[in-house]
Amino acid sequence: MTSSFQRLFVCYGACIEGFRWCRPLLFIDVTFLKSKYDGYLISATGKDGNQGTFPFAFGIVDSENEENWSWFFNNLSIVLTAHGRTITLVSGCNKGLAESVSKIFPASHHASCLQYLKQKLFSIYSSMYGKSYGNRIVDLFLKCANAPREAAFEFNMKKLKQEGGALFMTFLEDHPKEYWSYIYFEGNRYGEMCSKLSGSFSSWVFELCTLPICQIVDGIMIKLMELMAEKRFEAEEWKSVLCPEIEKTLNNDLMVCRNYKAYRSSRYVFEVHAGYSMKVDLDNRFCSCHEWQINGFPCAHALVSIQQNNGCIYDYVEDYFKTSYFRSSYATLMSPILDINVMHEIPDDVVIMPPLAKRR
Repeated sequence: MTSSFQRLFVCYGACIEGFRWCRPLLFIDVTFLKSKYDGYLISATGKDGNQGTFPFAFGIVDSENEENWSWFFNNLSIVLTAHGRTITLVSGCNKGLAESVSKIFPASHHASCLQYLKQKLFSIYSSMYGKSYGNRIVDLFLKCANAPREAAFEFNMKKLKQEGGALFMTFLEDHPKEYWSYIYFEGNRYGEMCSKLSGSFSSWVFELCTLPICQIVDGIMIKLMELMAEKRFEAEEWKSVLCPEIEKTLNNDLMVCRNYKAYRSSRYVFEVHAGYSMKVDLDNRFCSCHEWQINGFPCAHALVSIQQNNGCIYDYVEDYFKTSYFRSSYATLMSPILDINVMHEIPDDVVIMPPLAKRR
């Protein structure tokens, strides 16, 4: 039996178990392989509690099209089923990707990468009207994307439509606001507006992309095994409740809110004066600045309210940011994998040929 390589999906058991303890957020990316034959490396990358990369799954396909995207996401859905969580997927606008996500993850939320959209807008307007005008359009677009209230979004969107004209209306048809604006996005992005983390996976495996497929898979497995061991040993030294990066953010925000004043309205509702007034509802984890809701982590206004209420700050931080969850993310060992020739006897009549398409 002879056949050509078409595609391969890999998700290790240690990654499946470890991702349970990470935020339900995956960054999707695709990298062109630079070997003798055409091919693409698709990655799904999470984020651990210390804001680091958590490689979850990857696939190697012969071409980038809707069929291969559907195949990749179908396999991804299988390994995620046991988690029972609604996942937010962040990606660029690759060919066939959005259609596959909507069919295979109908209950999940799909976010467009803000960096990708910024670059696309700048390219459109700078090529026709110059860099200065391109920067102006991107600036208005970012104000819309980050607007914490509907009124602020509509105010800047009105300007953007006026200055962007027909070109922006076409852009908006291709990229609806529900995919990139904070106020209209229905899922939880934990403050992550860009799929740059998936780009870090591409950088992480960059030196492997010129190798044959089997060596790429072996190389990623070795790098992943070492990464998980390194992070497991690193976390053994931590003494704080929160992961170090989050503890640092907390301490910085506590410094910021030293001069804030919190006035009680009810048991859990406060009005915070910080040169301006903000409403904080501790019971619903809400602040009118919206940073708490956006990041999934108490803002400075919330922190001063928690202190005023004699509460424990750590009770208001999601478990995903805690050291205990980080340790659980890397607790499952990745065992060394023996060479396939040692593990199994391969029939002489089974031959997997290289992909049909060669690099041009």
